Amino acid sequence: MLLTAAQVQTEAQNSLTAVAKAVNAAPISLSGEESRTAFQRMEKGAALRLKVVNTTGQALQNAVVEVSALELLNQRIPVPEVAAGKNTVIEVPLNSALRADRYPATARLLDSRGHPLGEALSLDIIIVPRPLPHTMPVVLWGDGDNALVKEIGFTHQRTDPVSYSWIWKQGKNATAMPAANVVTVRQSLDRLFSIGLGGIAFVTPGRYVGTDHPEYNRVGRDGRKGDNANGLFPRVQQYAYDTGAAVAQSFGDLPGLQSSLIHTEIRDHTKPSFHDVDKVAYRKATGQDIPAAAEDRRGVSYQTIKGFPKDRIVPDNDPILSYYRWFWKRGDGWYDLNSAVNKGLKSTGRKDLWTFFDPAVRTPSIYGATGEVDYLSQWTYTYPEPEKIGLATDELAAMAA
Repeated sequence: MLLTAAQVQTEAQNSLTAVAKAVNAAPISLSGEESRTAFQRMEKGAALRLKVVNTTGQALQNAVVEVSALELLNQRIPVPEVAAGKNTVIEVPLNSALRADRYPATARLLDSRGHPLGEALSLDIIIVPRPLPHTMPVVLWGDGDNALVKEIGFTHQRTDPVSYSWIWKQGKNATAMPAANVVTVRQSLDRLFSIGLGGIAFVTPGRYVGTDHPEYNRVGRDGRKGDNANGLFPRVQQYAYDTGAAVAQSFGDLPGLQSSLIHTEIRDHTKPSFHDVDKVAYRKATGQDIPAAAEDRRGVSYQTIKGFPKDRIVPDNDPILSYYRWFWKRGDGWYDLNSAVNKGLKSTGRKDLWTFFDPAVRTPSIYGATGEVDYLSQWTYTYPEPEKIGLATDELAAMAA
């Protein structure tokens, strides 16, 4: 029996439907980068991204995705041809001007005759209220039940969206984590945003280097390696940038990711290092060698220095003073590592992602020693007296002065 081209197409679609049902396949799914469901009211370009997965043995042709969610949308989006075993992403524009609310939605994949292919997808599309202007972030240096954190009054909480060993191995253009983990973190950030919380990404590549790659750690006068990364190594600086860039690439499009705390509580353990990379860097910066008296990060006792002035006043170019000034500004490498992470985080061009460093007051009275972050921060704890929060503010004001 001869069949027309139209009949051949119809039979193919019937066969595709039968195969999908037989293997209990779900040709349409919401996953990966396409899993975002929370959108800010009046957000420009708001769109639901649905991944159409063809799990059958034939090409998917002339299909449409039908999405309905009350007055939010009611659309049919044509699906380009999807080869067997392949997938494609369909963008469904949303009306973000509607009131902030939760809108139950249903998505279906239909063949050319309007017959469903696989199971329907049910999801909630959430329009989030616009934030109030000029509000101070209240950051939970940790995480917890989202609703409770919000009720207490926090505006942001900690997230850890990085697999450091993964990025170290993958190198440039790595994702922040393996694909399955990226999906989980994206969904977590989406949930935070849906209730008005922001995620603070804790990004600490230097800590990973210090524990897992001691060949790049500081070296004492006795030749022993410590447990603190040496940021003067180009490999470590590149890794710091790659880590920030990986976070931006994997999560930077999500409004739930709003900030990043860079290298918290790591520089506390820094100390002078005497690897060849340190000696070369100091000689390049000052034209001098590292003074023999320099050993401890807290400086050199004047009582041990022969011929030290009785008035205890030294010139600005004193060799020991020059070394420690260099060490605490740039010489230990943390300034450059913080700056590298910051640049990586902003490599996708996002302007509203703010970065900060704490504890900012655990450093000598030297301006600009923390790197190119947007803000310096000093935390506080939970005290019976609310006015204690002012202590951290006073400390930062004293540093700025």
